[in-house]
Amino acid sequence: MLQLIAMITMFLDHLGIVLDILPLRFIGRLSMPLYAYMVIQGLSKTNDFQRMQKRYLIIAAAAQLPFMVVTYERFGICFNVCFTWYLCTNIIHYTDDHSKLQFIKMLLSFFALLMIPTDYGLIALCWCFLWYLHKDINLCGCIGLALPIIVLSLSTNDYIQLLSFAAVPLVLIIEKYGKIYINKKYRIVWRLFYPLHLGVLACLR
Repeated sequence: MLQLIAMITMFLDHLGIVLDILPLRFIGRLSMPLYAYMVIQGLSKTNDFQRMQKRYLIIAAAAQLPFMVVTYERFGICFNVCFTWYLCTNIIHYTDDHSKLQFIKMLLSFFALLMIPTDYGLIALCWCFLWYLHKDINLCGCIGLALPIIVLSLSTNDYIQLLSFAAVPLVLIIEKYGKIYINKKYRIVWRLFYPLHLGVLACLR
């Protein structure tokens, strides 16, 4: 269920960019924090971190050209969000792997998020940490993690990004009462949806 909502809201967000329909972009604010939640779920469950990282890079490479076609007029040169997830997971994985190599990868990934234009950038990292820690910290801690998201959104005049916080009660409700994942036999749809839907929307340009 949550995966399906994430895909639908992401499609509506990108459709809003192509057709310049602002209400679709409002709805689309749910997609990134929902995907960030699924990224953290994947990170916590994977038995092969390197394989997961390679998958992000493959999807990112496949999606980059249509992503640029869809978003260039609005955002200019920017790497798509799968590159962002690759960097974010490199940073968070250091909490489980304290090797020198992972420490270097963590530093390089954080530097890349600071210096290279990636979709959502540091805001995505903040969401990943919020979902990574949300079961282990109290309400004040969650609010403290939310503050950087608010500050980063306001500092870039991206006010509609504040609507992304509507994803929090949705996730908490579905965690408790609903299904997070789509059927396993449709897992390939989840993995290919990002580059494929961007390819379709790029054709509309």
